[in-house]
Amino acid sequence: MKGYHLGTSLCLLLLASGCSGSSEPADSVERIMTLEHEWSDRFQAKDINWIAGLHWEDARQLPPDAPAVVGAEAIRAAWQAMADTEGLTLKWESSFAKVSGDLAYDVGKGIIETPDGIARLAKYVVVWERRDGQWKVVVDMFSADE
Repeated sequence: MKGYHLGTSLCLLLLASGCSGSSEPADSVERIMTLEHEWSDRFQAKDINWIAGLHWEDARQLPPDAPAVVGAEAIRAAWQAMADTEGLTLKWESSFAKVSGDLAYDVGKGIIETPDGIARLAKYVVVWERRDGQWKVVVDMFSADE
């Protein structure tokens, strides 16, 4: 439950900080949208090391119906387990991103096909932080969209 509150708090903080279209650096929004697209493609290619490198060491993954996954290595292991699941496919695309200073978030939709062949719609929110000029994930939360 703590992980849920952290993700919610970060999103609310971003919203309250006054993220508006006029204050968004277009290059940062474009960069985040590009990273999300590449992240989905890299998962298809099972490039888990690249995915792990997209997360800061103190990042959190908040999967549905499961405890928070804390730290880049634990997140790498979680993505590796998903990639190793025979018949599991994940594809997603960012719908929009907002940037305020060194924090940003993007929201998107995807599709999860489970090993038993059932396809489910999904949604996500990712919170990004820019450190030393580099954008990486600090919180990744996703769930079914049903």
